[in-house]
Amino acid sequence: ESKSADLMSHIGLNLVLVLFGGRINFPQDDISKVNEMASISSSDIHYSPSTLLHLLSYYNGETFQKNHYDLVRNVLVPATNLTRFEEVFTTQNGLIRIYKLLNMEKKDNVQKMSL
Repeated sequence: ESKSADLMSHIGLNLVLVLFGGRINFPQDDISKVNEMASISSSDIHYSPSTLLHLLSYYNGETFQKNHYDLVRNVLVPATNLTRFEEVFTTQNGLIRIYKLLNMEKKDNVQKMSL
């Protein structure tokens, strides 16, 4: 989360939109599309439970998810905590979620980061 937040801050982004279908059994959500996105970018990226996408998708899932269960991936929703992002909007069905990057003091390494 911290590494992603630092990169977002560096390039001037402060909002993240996430599509999460695990609550309503909508399989075309962002988690399901990770490998497809990686193949388009010719990258060897694979989904990992520690990615920002995972954290944002499952954040607060235990409070809104029926039986704490992701209906698309057939797994229990893990408890996640966010330190650098704040949930600012979630639709009633949980499909669309928007997060804001919290305004943190810039670290020296972030200011020197080069892409």
